[in-house]
Amino acid sequence: MPAFIGQRDFHKWHLEGKRVKVSYLNEYEAVGTVVDSRVCYGGMVKHQVKLDKPIKLSFNTSDGPYRDTVNILEHYDPEENELMEIL
Repeated sequence: MPAFIGQRDFHKWHLEGKRVKVSYLNEYEAVGTVVDSRVCYGGMVKHQVKLDKPIKLSFNTSDGPYRDTVNILEHYDPEENELMEIL
């Protein structure tokens, strides 16, 4: 699995209920709880993370600049991995 700090359960891709530290868009570091984990086409895993504190993006979208829930990708390439640590 990708390079990160922390422990996994029996199902290596399943992190629901785990607290994690993430790098959203490889720019915004945040901490939150995984509410959903799904295997994507190609073997990557997408985690939906409910953040402890909302983050403000440096750009505005139709949803506004704040995010309290983000989707991150867990990738085998450490350069592309947005999962930093399982707390």
